[in-house]
Amino acid sequence: MQRRQVLATLGSTAVAGCASLPSIQSSQADSSPTEPLPGESDESWAQFGRTAAHPGRNTDVTIDTPEIRWQTTLPAGVTVPAIVGETVFVSGGIFNDRNEDYAAGGVYAFDRETGNEKWKTALPALGGGFAGCPPTVYEGSIYVGDAGEHYFHALDARTGEKRWHLDLGGSVNEAIPVTNDRVCFVQQEAVIAVDTAGEERWRYTNDGHVFLAEPAIADGKVYVGSVYDQQNQSESEDNTLSLLAALDVETGDVRWTDQHGENFHSLVVDRDTLFASDTRAVYAVEATTGTKRWRHVIEDFGLGELAVGDKRVFVADGQELRALSREDGSEQWQFAVEEGYLRTTPVVIDGAVVVTSDHPQSPSTDATTYALDTETGKPRWTYKQPGNMGYSATAVGDALYLPVYRSSGNTGSTMTVLEAEQ
Repeated sequence: MQRRQVLATLGSTAVAGCASLPSIQSSQADSSPTEPLPGESDESWAQFGRTAAHPGRNTDVTIDTPEIRWQTTLPAGVTVPAIVGETVFVSGGIFNDRNEDYAAGGVYAFDRETGNEKWKTALPALGGGFAGCPPTVYEGSIYVGDAGEHYFHALDARTGEKRWHLDLGGSVNEAIPVTNDRVCFVQQEAVIAVDTAGEERWRYTNDGHVFLAEPAIADGKVYVGSVYDQQNQSESEDNTLSLLAALDVETGDVRWTDQHGENFHSLVVDRDTLFASDTRAVYAVEATTGTKRWRHVIEDFGLGELAVGDKRVFVADGQELRALSREDGSEQWQFAVEEGYLRTTPVVIDGAVVVTSDHPQSPSTDATTYALDTETGKPRWTYKQPGNMGYSATAVGDALYLPVYRSSGNTGSTMTVLEAEQ
């Protein structure tokens, strides 16, 4: 199930807090810890949104006039990459050894400078291959979900060898934040935390709620947002059935919870503030207490994705990218694309915010990456490549990493690396 889908009917047996539910099944092929990779530090982009808090920001990267460093093509889909040290890690399609016409799912490792493949590991898959779960690198291991037989895997980041897997009985489609030896992910009716050896430590459920957005972790707390059963929702503008909650990262105990909005799907923690978006508005919430600081309502809002700069909150949705003040939520500027949609998570670099367009109904149309000035919203540069689904960029060092999917004609995906013109 994708995050953009909402369950129409929900079970009624879940309970709030750390629930005593049946344990997930695990295969402990190698539960011994791995050593951190060289460069696994603040200079890396080791997981979705760069860190477990998902700020989506690396202002040490400056690209004014981009040129291609390298490109590679993968069969079937692709996800947002992780960059650690000299390696680019990405989930994507891998041809099945038993059927070269069928692309299953797996993880690739590429040399960061040349694009040469270091290794690839296929993961068991059913149906269309893999879920849209980007890889997370932590302490020398890769954590990734798929849509296959075991659903959640830990790999050795140096070799791609499988360490252990968890059989969850369902796929993990969203990004997996990891910190303090806790690996957290959402699986519809539950938020689950395991340790780096694959042992379940806690799970959080709440009656009538599902969790379709990746959690954000900061300062010892896991922040989650829910989607509530639509059959029970009113049409009131003040509808507050979907909840935000802060959980203790070690125990899963509830630190605070509040019913703030409708169908949360993007969470970012930066400094002392939790930023969240639902299908009607963007929120700023005091991270320690859950107290709402401001709420910015957007007409005809859909599923906005967030990134946070030093002075502005950037939200991409529909055909527009908007910049809001961090302090009070007031709109600073907006940029509208002429064709397609902006549904990717923005990425903030030095002086610019980067988004890539989607054209889901027009496979022959190019995907366009825009670098917009953070102060004015005016384009600083654009880059087009064949594709109809643009995904979030990753920014490390002197380069941007852009994954794009093509769904017809030349079916497959492209990873393009842009660097500043020499």
